[in-house]
Amino acid sequence: MDSRYYKILRNTSQEDFYQAITNPEEELYDILWDLFETVVIEPGEIFDRQFRDRNQFRYSIDSRVILEFLPNASYFPQSEETYPHKEDSEAAGIHLKLIIQPHMSCLFSAGLQIEGRTERLAFRKLWSQHRRLLSDILRRAKPMIFTAVPFRAVDHASGVEEMLDNYFGLRDPENFIELQYPFAQF
Repeated sequence: MDSRYYKILRNTSQEDFYQAITNPEEELYDILWDLFETVVIEPGEIFDRQFRDRNQFRYSIDSRVILEFLPNASYFPQSEETYPHKEDSEAAGIHLKLIIQPHMSCLFSAGLQIEGRTERLAFRKLWSQHRRLLSDILRRAKPMIFTAVPFRAVDHASGVEEMLDNYFGLRDPENFIELQYPFAQF
């Protein structure tokens, strides 16, 4: 990324972010959408060519910008009492996002959020079946791991493998885990 754009992003206001995301005439418009394409959409399409069609896009802007893809309403079973996004809830199954935080040391953050019993079980199965590959990836990426409920066994683990083993060994009433990878420059 050009250092000039990096400086602009570091000093941008909430209104500037809104313009940069919604107005193609703005200088940062292409930069932000190229970043989102590279960090979220292209990796998503490696596994599912119809990634954009099967998921919905949402963004929010306050002191930071969050660009995200989450499942469409058709993803959730009809038996669910409410569709999670009607109330603008964060509950979203598998949730990919890019966060731009101008006032943090790491300007960008890419995240994978997993919420829901079925999704947690699927992630646990993926972890147990492909542990070596995932351990390798996570060891290199060094993601930050968040859960909705603080768990001592997770918070005080010595590494990512132990953290995930401990997490899957606990009962999590929220069925929520997020892996976030922060990076300073694109």
